[in-house]
Amino acid sequence: MKRPPLRWALLVPVVVALLVGIAGLGVFVERSVRADLVDAVDTELTRAAARDLGRGGPGARPGGATEGAETGTAPAVPAPAAGERTGGSAVPVEARLAADGTVERLNREEAPFSDDDLANWLGRRGMFTVEAPDGTSYRVLALPGLDGSTDVVALPLTSVDDSIASLRRNLLLGGIGLFVLQSLVVWAISNRVSKPVTRMSAVARRIAEGQLDTDIGTPGGTAETAGLAEDLKRMVTRLRSTIADREQAAVAAEASQRDMQRFLADASHELRTPLTALRGYSDLYAGGMLAEGEPLDRAMARVGSESERMHRLVVDMLQVVRESTMPEPVEIGPVVQGVSDDLQAAFPGRSIRLGQLDDAIVFGDAGRLHQAVLNLGANACAHTPSDVDIDIQVTRNGTAVIIDVIDHGPGVPAREAASIFKPFTRGDASRSRREHDGAGLGLAIVASVVDEHSGTVDVRETPGGGATFSISLPLFRPSSAEPGPHQLNTDQLGTGQLDTGQLASLEPNPNL
Repeated sequence: MKRPPLRWALLVPVVVALLVGIAGLGVFVERSVRADLVDAVDTELTRAAARDLGRGGPGARPGGATEGAETGTAPAVPAPAAGERTGGSAVPVEARLAADGTVERLNREEAPFSDDDLANWLGRRGMFTVEAPDGTSYRVLALPGLDGSTDVVALPLTSVDDSIASLRRNLLLGGIGLFVLQSLVVWAISNRVSKPVTRMSAVARRIAEGQLDTDIGTPGGTAETAGLAEDLKRMVTRLRSTIADREQAAVAAEASQRDMQRFLADASHELRTPLTALRGYSDLYAGGMLAEGEPLDRAMARVGSESERMHRLVVDMLQVVRESTMPEPVEIGPVVQGVSDDLQAAFPGRSIRLGQLDDAIVFGDAGRLHQAVLNLGANACAHTPSDVDIDIQVTRNGTAVIIDVIDHGPGVPAREAASIFKPFTRGDASRSRREHDGAGLGLAIVASVVDEHSGTVDVRETPGGGATFSISLPLFRPSSAEPGPHQLNTDQLGTGQLDTGQLASLEPNPNL
């Protein structure tokens, strides 16, 4: 069902109510004025009857009646003609009806009523209205006498009818003028009220069609329309944010899918090399092509080294995808101290220097944090000359603790800084590897661990040359000690000390 516009929904009921109200008021005023005018005529009739009775006119009774009145003869004083005005008032029509129905008149020649009409009033009492044969309305006062006769006094209602006709005409003209004026006012008000709503409806329609950049503006009008505009602005803002988040999530999902495909391709490639070597030596041995002695020993050594490389690759991939589940408050100072000791043991010719060690506490997994800092230190040791010092320090900036691993080596090219923390990323874009090259998972493990702890990791140039890797972790607050967005688990070693699996991951990693 089609609904009317708001403007007409407001205008029509008000206009109808105005029309009914003006018409009802006109009828009420007309009847009230007519009743007042008729009451004035009735009062004049009563005075005329009293005056005529007092002078011996029709209806005169003992104590005031003349002899002629008792005998039915006309009075000696002549009466003015009926309808004639004396002193501005109409002269009443006066008559007496005898008990036998005969009519005695004081102004017979001017009476507008016939004898039959007068005879019908015999015995009536009080005021009533009749219409004369000429169409004129009369107000009649009938007074029954003791002898059975009836005195009648009548006045025309011509002045009353004229006044009512004039009043009706004035009421009609005034009512039309008032109705038009009030209708215009109501039209203006309804237009003022409906215009902002109509504009908001058009804006909402464009938004529903996908035009989210539509300018809502300030519609004005009432407080309700202004509130509607503000609510619509908030809704559009939230809708824009939701759509932007969805688009960003779609882009992130597409990027994650590409990263996953790249990860699987790189993992397959990295695993294929040692597996190919193992299969080749196995086929040579099965074909009897490996003689006893040095050739067999050399083949078995290669099988062992390739097996070790594949083992390290699998361990690193598990480190990338592994998550912790039981976080706890961890003091960073001892963790970094343990990393320094482990690096000194793994690289005895290196100068590992500890700088400032803040007593900051974070919420997380000590073993995973140890692994992340250890990977950064091992990476710096592997890709800088042996006479370059490695500095490790811990500071805080108010809301976070900063762990810096600083070297003064060749540094990281700017073009590689954005992708250096992705799995299987190596400085050399080709897949050719030196014998000591790793799979490019060391820094990916760092990024995974830091992300689990709601932190960030980045690389920047060291003043004077080299690279500075920084891990930023939120400080532990006892009142809100909760895990970050990632579940942590402690199936890693939580002692902060170097174990055999971690030693295996200290292979040189050409991320730089």
